[in-house]
Amino acid sequence: MVTPLSRTAIYAALSLLVASIALPFLYLLAVSLTNETLVRNMSLSGVSFGAYEFLFRSSGKIVASFRMSVLRTVLGTVCNMLVSIPLAYSLSKKQLPGRKAMMLYIVITMVFHGGLIPTYITVTSYGLINSIWAMILPALVSAYNVILLRNFFMAIPPALEESARIDGASDYAVLRKVVLPLSTPVLATIALFYAVYHWNEWFNVLLYIRRSDMWTMQVLLRNIVMEASAVNEWMSMDTAGRMTPESIKVSTLLVTIFPIVLLYPFVQRYFIQGVMLGAVKE
Repeated sequence: MVTPLSRTAIYAALSLLVASIALPFLYLLAVSLTNETLVRNMSLSGVSFGAYEFLFRSSGKIVASFRMSVLRTVLGTVCNMLVSIPLAYSLSKKQLPGRKAMMLYIVITMVFHGGLIPTYITVTSYGLINSIWAMILPALVSAYNVILLRNFFMAIPPALEESARIDGASDYAVLRKVVLPLSTPVLATIALFYAVYHWNEWFNVLLYIRRSDMWTMQVLLRNIVMEASAVNEWMSMDTAGRMTPESIKVSTLLVTIFPIVLLYPFVQRYFIQGVMLGAVKE
């Protein structure tokens, strides 16, 4: 039984947790809305959207990198799902020849990796340098996500598929009309996993992309944070004194994380359900 005292303690603990998460974002937002005059006068009487205005109007690099990040995330997630779903569905069938050997091979890839140099040689040998496919094909399949999908598909009652086959449905029709409509929670969860990966990944862009117009938001943010020359270059373009180096860095950071933060509430209701249903094999 929950007593009023314990309920108060729970609410207090949850409030502290929410504050610990929200306050850093509020601080970053305040810094991004602060101009040179407010910093010099230590005044909080006004705000300035100069940094955001400059990013989207004057800085073509931000717009180009944002467009590239969106393209990579959408195209990469679609390709990941198109490969992972058939692979997981086929592995969920016990009558598949060599099923155990294929599963063992997939599980081994979770522990052992070919390494950076063999991967780089493979990508360059296929001529993928300065191509968006260099960001997508090396990470086309996630073993963890495939196992989650496989376990979820195995939990679907076989009678549903058998009834569809009695009506003359092919394996493709069973997957498309029976299995996938029942798998919305786990599909939304896996798609979110893939989308977050593609949006946040930056290392393979540094390895395979040598054109600055194909950089993603994460690479551009890394250059802004680590290289003072990039910030100074942008500051020299601001003639109205609307920005500080900190406001440029923070506003770029917020623009980078905003799309994923905006996407999460729409798939949150599927998130926990999808992970739990796919995590246990019946």
